Amino acid sequence: WVAAGTGIYRYETGTVENFTTVDGVPLSDVSLSAATGDGSVWFGSDQGPANVLVRFDASVTNASQRRFIDTKEEGYAGQAILGLDSDSRGGLWLGRSGGIHYFNPQAAAQGQERYRLPPGVAELKRGYTMAFLVDSNKTMWFGKWQNRLWRLPYDKIWDADAVAEQFTGVTNWVACLFEDSRGAIWTSARYRAQGICRIQGDQVEHFSTESTGGALPSDSVWSFEEGPDGLLYIGTESGLARYDGSRFSTLEGTSDRPVPSGVIFKILRDRDNVMWFASESGVFRYDGITWSSLDEEDGLISSMVRTISQDASGA
Repeated sequence: WVAAGTGIYRYETGTVENFTTVDGVPLSDVSLSAATGDGSVWFGSDQGPANVLVRFDASVTNASQRRFIDTKEEGYAGQAILGLDSDSRGGLWLGRSGGIHYFNPQAAAQGQERYRLPPGVAELKRGYTMAFLVDSNKTMWFGKWQNRLWRLPYDKIWDADAVAEQFTGVTNWVACLFEDSRGAIWTSARYRAQGICRIQGDQVEHFSTESTGGALPSDSVWSFEEGPDGLLYIGTESGLARYDGSRFSTLEGTSDRPVPSGVIFKILRDRDNVMWFASESGVFRYDGITWSSLDEEDGLISSMVRTISQDASGA
């Protein structure tokens, strides 16, 4: 699933389906997406009016019925969405101004509200929450724009007396979090050119365009993803970089190797280990051998794509 200014697109088995306002999509500028275990695909915006969050309801199979649901109809009355991230329990974390919410697909069966705010963790009820991560040690990390990085044990988050710990030594504008296969946590800022940080235990290492000799093409970084080749792919405002564990390198495109350029907003590694890149220059894919891109011939009208997700069915 990709989102552009011309609507939302679903790509499956070589075909592209476009959804617009005619299909019930109330968003003109989707910047965030996530998929949950119940088959839903969520779309939000961090630009524009409040309460901009819709989900594609996979249980509706009749194309004549409304398949995109405005979450205000389901009880969500939050503000503009700043962060979206699904978890291993099939739920969804929603970041916004002034706090966080959690969507539980099993809420009705458990007698709970669909969208809940953790009762404790006072630190997370302030500021702008833009990034979430549950790491391999079951620690929950929260990146807050203009209010640093926080963490607490994941199994404590619903305790009324839960308290989060501030992690120092990284940017004050955390908006992207990623854990690699070695257990290192990577962070970057948003709307601030502050490079990236790697957290290993309590040690923090900083990397910038200057410290990497230009191999990191920009200090403004939007996304991380680890490829099946073991390399860390880094989406910046000036193209794509890779890190092999010891050094960074910039990946340049050629006439027979289309590589995303400009801002790379999000990177996705799908279940077949294909890498997908949502960028201002379009959608690109890399299967470990060949680079390719989607364009108008594939049914993708817009070249500006800000987010990409894979749903439970593989689309």
